[in-house]
Amino acid sequence: MERVSFAVAKVIKEAGYPQELKEGTIFYCENGLRDKYNSELYELFDPMYCVCPYVLDVWLWLWREKGIRFDVEDLWDAELSYPERGCASNTNQLGGICTPEVSDPEEAIEKAIKCLVTNDLLK
Repeated sequence: MERVSFAVAKVIKEAGYPQELKEGTIFYCENGLRDKYNSELYELFDPMYCVCPYVLDVWLWLWREKGIRFDVEDLWDAELSYPERGCASNTNQLGGICTPEVSDPEEAIEKAIKCLVTNDLLK
């Protein structure tokens, strides 16, 4: 299972993604380096950080907390022709935004999340 990138982690933090640091939480520091939280190392200062969740955790958060729903089938249904998907080329559509066709559901979700971030659709 893949984790989100530093760029995505920063945007979802600003959009309200929970930033709980507990033992073993994977997070990004201000410079983008990934680390594992250890209270003995980090109790003396409050670093600029963003938690580094799994892609599927972000998908669930978007669905449950932000009301942003996209179905994996909508993202990569190979049975539909490109015009039937509402796209002009070899892409799939997410809420009017075309995203690249993929063959794996987790990859489709990751691309959809990146699309939301790139197009500044998370507030």
